[in-house]
Amino acid sequence: MNPLSLSVGQGELIRVHRDASDPDLSQIVPGGPLRRVGDGLVLSATDLTQFLCCPYGTALEMATAFGVRKRPHWYDPLLEILWQRGREHEERYVESLRGQGKSVVDLRAVLDSQEATARTVEEMRRGVGVVSQGALGDGRWFGRPDVLLGVDPPSRLGRWSSDVADTQVDFVTPPMPSAGVGNLISDGFPTT
Repeated sequence: MNPLSLSVGQGELIRVHRDASDPDLSQIVPGGPLRRVGDGLVLSATDLTQFLCCPYGTALEMATAFGVRKRPHWYDPLLEILWQRGREHEERYVESLRGQGKSVVDLRAVLDSQEATARTVEEMRRGVGVVSQGALGDGRWFGRPDVLLGVDPPSRLGRWSSDVADTQVDFVTPPMPSAGVGNLISDGFPTT
């Protein structure tokens, strides 16, 4: 593999120089580090937040994505407990929505990014009240929102549209504008 050079200059984003013959990755792993697909990267809101908080951390993730370095692995039992509590909180929230009589479709078992995105759009078109762990993407950006809630404002899907609900409480991350989410699947969000 040819070497990968990463540069972060003052006022500029990260540049990646690599050999186009590197192998393609066939699947995007949700919730993982930066994902390489073909000659580029597929980014998530987490990746953007990481870059805003620490461009050097993003450079390290890019080096890992292109095989220049290995990602260090360690077991942190406290972090495992936090992740488990987060999953349990999300499950309780979705169950509370089900308890309110909303129809719920859980897509967490659909790991292939393209299939998950197609299934999410299909459920949104059907007017499902709640899509848990759906997928939104446009090729360059990809994300797995915790919950998509069917709401009343009309969209190109019909008499309903979808709002994104994140079940995590994060006091560290600066708030990110959500206007870009509507561009991922423009016909599934309010038209007003």
